[in-house]
Amino acid sequence: MTGEREPEVERRVLAERARLLAHPASEADRGAGIQIVTFTLGGEAWGLEARLVWEVFRVSELARLPGAEAPVTGITPWRGLILPVLDLRAVLGIPWAPLDELRFAVVVGSDRPALGILADAVDEVGSVAEGDLREPPEGVMLHRDHLLGVTAAALPVLDCARLVERYG
Repeated sequence: MTGEREPEVERRVLAERARLLAHPASEADRGAGIQIVTFTLGGEAWGLEARLVWEVFRVSELARLPGAEAPVTGITPWRGLILPVLDLRAVLGIPWAPLDELRFAVVVGSDRPALGILADAVDEVGSVAEGDLREPPEGVMLHRDHLLGVTAAALPVLDCARLVERYG
């Protein structure tokens, strides 16, 4: 290590990831298919359409909303806004764990930042050819209405537009 404090290194890494995620896709990228941001939740990999991702940030404050209907779990401040925060574990059939284990929020929205989705980690941005995004298998019933599709590599891609419309 070069003597930098780990929080500073972490801040720089997160800022670089956010910058890359916020960069609009070029025409060449669009021709390659759908850009996907992958993240983990409960040890499982999931995807979101990158065009709807505004930023990823470390959650430091989360005010719970008692009585809120799942998956809405609370609110958090972000860049002068108050964002509703979703914990998708219940609707995706992922076992419960303490909220303090979820360290990141992925800010999503179409024309404006609308909500944050809790994640264990945000992994990478990649692309999926549009023809490689398939309907979820018949056995996937619990969270079928939350899915845009499943990649050839079996990565479930959440229907971010539907989540924003329903909870944002």
